[in-house]
Amino acid sequence: MTGSKTTLHLDDKIGDSPVRSTSMNLPIAVQRRLDEMADLADAARPTRNELLAALVATTEMDEEALELLVLRYRRMRVRDVLPERDRGDGGRDVVVPLRRPGRPSRGGS
Repeated sequence: MTGSKTTLHLDDKIGDSPVRSTSMNLPIAVQRRLDEMADLADAARPTRNELLAALVATTEMDEEALELLVLRYRRMRVRDVLPERDRGDGGRDVVVPLRRPGRPSRGGS
């Protein structure tokens, strides 16, 4: 099976370049952290999609570092990933709010 191709113009701004949909399932704790990161970058008003794209685009292409990153991620617990405000009172379980898809309102979550 031959894949399709597209032409990318090397001098285009990355945000103006063609996009391709991806199906990604994130653990809820990671999604909550992504929401918090988008809130922290409020002045830039990023979408979660744009924030993820920025993180991927600016990460060094270093084989060893990427392998270590994945191995570190695999050892993480939910408590390591959840933003501090979502961690509750120190118990073993916590109920977290789920934000709807799309750009958050100007008021936050």
